[in-house]
Amino acid sequence: MPLGQVLDEGITTGEKLRKYQTELAQPVYERQNTIICAPTGCGKTRVALAISDQHLKTAHPGSKKPKVVFMATTVVLCEQQLQWFQRYFKFIPNIRIKGLCGEQADQISLSSIVETNDIIVLTPQILVNALQKNDITSLSRFSLLIFDECHNTTGKDPYNIIMFKYLDNQLDNTGDTLPQIVGLTASVGIGSFKNKGEAVSNISRLCANLNSKVISTVKENKENFSIVSKYHNMNSTVYIYHVSTVCLLYMSALFLLYIYHVYNVSTGIHHVSTVFSEFCLVEERSSTKFIRVIQDLMRRIETEAKRVYDIDSLSSIPSCSDYGSKKYEQWIVDVQKRYTVQQRDDISEEKQSHACRALYNYTEHLRKYNDALIINEDARTKDALDFLSVFIEQFKQAGNDETEKQLIQYFQDQEVYLRELTTGGQHENPKLSKLQYILQNKYREKPDTSTVVFVKTRALAYALKRWIEETDVLKSLKPEVLLGRRRHQLELTGSGHMTLNKRVLERFKSSSNQSNLLIATSVGEEGIDLPLCNLIIMYENVGNVVKMIQVRGRGRAQDSECILLSNKTELIDKEKMNMQKESIVEEAVHYIQTHSQELDDKMCEFQNQGRVQRQQKPSPPVKQEGEYTLICVKCRRKACSSDDIRVLDCHHIVLDRSLFDRTELHPKPKVIDGVAKKWKLFCVDCQQDWGIVATFKNKDLPIIKIDSFTVRREEDKKLLSFKKWKDVPFPIKPFDLSEVPHDWPALDLL
Repeated sequence: MPLGQVLDEGITTGEKLRKYQTELAQPVYERQNTIICAPTGCGKTRVALAISDQHLKTAHPGSKKPKVVFMATTVVLCEQQLQWFQRYFKFIPNIRIKGLCGEQADQISLSSIVETNDIIVLTPQILVNALQKNDITSLSRFSLLIFDECHNTTGKDPYNIIMFKYLDNQLDNTGDTLPQIVGLTASVGIGSFKNKGEAVSNISRLCANLNSKVISTVKENKENFSIVSKYHNMNSTVYIYHVSTVCLLYMSALFLLYIYHVYNVSTGIHHVSTVFSEFCLVEERSSTKFIRVIQDLMRRIETEAKRVYDIDSLSSIPSCSDYGSKKYEQWIVDVQKRYTVQQRDDISEEKQSHACRALYNYTEHLRKYNDALIINEDARTKDALDFLSVFIEQFKQAGNDETEKQLIQYFQDQEVYLRELTTGGQHENPKLSKLQYILQNKYREKPDTSTVVFVKTRALAYALKRWIEETDVLKSLKPEVLLGRRRHQLELTGSGHMTLNKRVLERFKSSSNQSNLLIATSVGEEGIDLPLCNLIIMYENVGNVVKMIQVRGRGRAQDSECILLSNKTELIDKEKMNMQKESIVEEAVHYIQTHSQELDDKMCEFQNQGRVQRQQKPSPPVKQEGEYTLICVKCRRKACSSDDIRVLDCHHIVLDRSLFDRTELHPKPKVIDGVAKKWKLFCVDCQQDWGIVATFKNKDLPIIKIDSFTVRREEDKKLLSFKKWKDVPFPIKPFDLSEVPHDWPALDLL
C-alpha cells in the first residue's frame, strides 16, 4: 500500500484523541467559550469532531435538542470539512449532517435545514444572510458554534457580523440561551503590532469578538506533542505496536506500514512536521527592450487620454508614473471609476458619451499594459505578451470607433518586434532560473516530492503553469492551478468553479501522481488539506504573521521546506520580521493565559466600545422609490430602468426585451439551481460585457452585473457608481414568473 494512502486513511469514528488534543479540547468540555490555538497539522479538525461528538452526547436531559454549526471561510474548505464530519459520524446512528456551501443555499431555507439536522457545515455568509432575512431569528437556535480559522473574526468579516448579533443579545440580557463558542486557529497574531503590549491588546480584542476568555494551547503535554517534531502524518493517527528498539531496527518500511495500517494500538505520540525556512534573494531583472517598448506605449496612451480630460485631476490618489506597479494600478483604476460618473457642462451629452468611451478604453489599456509589466517581472516575457495578445483579440470585437482602432493599431505596430523580444526562455528572468534550479534539485533528490507554489495573482498562476508545461525538465510535474472565486463568478457562474477546484485538489492528492505541483493563490493558504506536501515556495508572496504560519503549515510531510523566492530585500525583511513577531505572539498568549482578570477587563471594555460604535453607526439609507436609469459604464448607452429589475436569489433579471440586442452562445452552458446559463450579453454599441442570458422555467432572461453600469438618478441627472447590488439606492422587487409576458421572445441558438 502506498505511503500516502496509509497516511491519508483519515479520521474514523470513535478515534481517541491524543493527549495534547484532549488538553486542547478540555476547556470546551467544561462548557467554556474557547479559542483553540495550535500549529497547522496537529489535528484541530480532529479536536472539533470530538468536541461536536461529545457535545451531542452530553446534552442535559430536558434541555433543547443540541444543534452544532461548523463554519469554514471558503467553499473549498467548507466542502473538505464536511467530508471529515461525514466520515467521522458515518456509523453513529441518528446523527444527521448537512453541508451548505456557496450557491447551494440559494434555494433552501437555513431554518428548515437546522430543524432537520444535528450538525450543519456552512460558510459564514450563509448564516449572516439567514440572520438578516430573519430566516434565523436568533442564534439561540444553536447550542454550539465552531469558527474555523477564527482569527478572521475582525472588522466586517462575516464571522464578526455573526458575533455582533451574539454580543448584542448578551449585552441586552434578552434571556436567550446563547450557543457555546469555539474558535480554531493556527495563530492569534492578528493586526499590526510592534511589541508584546500591542500584541496582547490585539489578541484581547479577538477574544472579546469571540466572547472567549480561554485560549487553549498545549502546555501539559508539550513533550508528547513535540517528541519527534520533524515527522508528521496528516489527518490520520499513526498506530504502532509497542515493540523493542532492536526489532524496529530490523523491520522493513513496508512491514512497518502494514503494522501502522492494520493494528490500532496507539503510542499517543503525534509527530508534527518541522518546516525548514529558507530565504532566496535573486538578482533584479534588468530593464529590457520589451519593458521600454511597453512603457513608451503607456506614455503615448496617457498623452491621448489627457487630450480627452485632465486625468491627473480626477483621482484623490497622486498621479503615478511607476509603470508595472500596484501603485500605478490603484491610480488608473480610480481614474477610470471617477470619470464614469463625471458630468460635464462644457460639452453635449453625445460628446460626453464619446469622451466616456474613449477614456474608458484608454484607462483599460493602461491597466492591461501595467498588468503585462507585472507578469513580465515575475514570469517570462512571452507570458506577458501572450496576456496582452489575448486582451487585444478580445478588444478587437468592440473596435469600431476611432479610439479603439487607434489603440489596436498602437499594439499591432509593435507586435512583431515584441514577439521577437520574447526569445530566450526562462533564463531571461533570474527568478524563473532559480525556481527551475530549486525544483530540479528537489525532485532529483526526492522524486515523490509534492510542491505548492503560492502566488499573488491569477495571471501569474497561469503564467507559471504554462512555463512549467513548456519546460522540458519540469513538464513531468503536471502542474495544477488552485484559485479563489471572483465576485462575478459568485454571481454568474455558480458552483462550476467550486467543482473545478475540487477536481484540482483530488488530482494533486492522488496517490497515482496525477499532479506533483500545485500553484495556488490565497485560497490555498487557510486550512486546505494537502497531505504529504513537503515543499512550499512563496513566490514573491508575503503576508502577516498568521499567513506565514498558515503557508508554512501546508508543508506536512517529513522534513518539509518553505522557501521565499524574491528579488526584493524588503519582502524578505518583512518575512524575517514575521518570524520575530511569531515569538512575540507566543509571549503575549502566555501573558493573557496568566492574567485572566486583565483579560476580563479588556474584553468588557472592547465589547462595550463595539456596542456603542454599532449603535452610533448610521443606519443604511432606506431605499426609496424613484426614477433611476442604468447606463453602460463604458459608452453611457441606456440599458434599462430600475423599475425593470427583479431579483431571484443572487440573480438580477431585467424584464426589458431590448437587452436582447446583443447576445452570443455561451461556450459552456451550465445549469445551476434550475437556471440554465447559456449566452453572454453585451452592449450593442461598445460590446461592454453586461452579464448573461439564462433560461429559467423555459424563459430566456437577461441577468446583469451592477458594475457594468452607471446609475443615473433622473430627478437631477446625477451619476452614481456601485460595486454591489445591495448598495443601490432603489428597491428591487422579487422575481415573479407571472410578470414575464406570454409573448416574451425565445432566443434562437442560431
